[in-house]
Amino acid sequence: MIAQLVLKSLAQPEKIQLVGFSLGAHAAGYAGKTLIEKYKLKDHRITGLDPAGPGFDRESKSNKLDPSDGRYVEVFHTSGGLLGILGPSGHVDYYVNGGKPIQPKCPWLESLTLYSCSHQYALKIFNGTIGGSYLVHKCRDSKSAVAGSCSGGVTCNVGFLLSNCPAGVYYLGTT
Repeated sequence: MIAQLVLKSLAQPEKIQLVGFSLGAHAAGYAGKTLIEKYKLKDHRITGLDPAGPGFDRESKSNKLDPSDGRYVEVFHTSGGLLGILGPSGHVDYYVNGGKPIQPKCPWLESLTLYSCSHQYALKIFNGTIGGSYLVHKCRDSKSAVAGSCSGGVTCNVGFLLSNCPAGVYYLGTT
């Protein structure tokens, strides 16, 4: 469908943004891969919201969301190592509060509820980017982001607006 809109000049590839949460993030990656391989369209953008971890952590890049799936792939990690993937998956990876499975705004209830809340926290963060931006800190690598040991504030638009963060790993702290 997307390819048909582009081929009929009803949509511009550089204005296409595929957004997926959890398993949907990998589906967006697969759609992006298909646009590239089948239709030679690579100008689209993908936003992965805490891509699913179980069953995907050890998969090859061709079977999960990956930077080669689009021109600009950004990923928000909120429950890495549990329900989400912890390792970098995009050109730009935002580790929200370290990307770990327990987010600060989630209630301390039973484990499943807590982990589900942290996983879904990516949706809340993404919604917060509509019309706004976050202060993020560039990190040396994903281990630094998980530890929260990143310095140097870089303000850039993340999420819904066309992102302008240079490629890399970032720590995104919330209050």
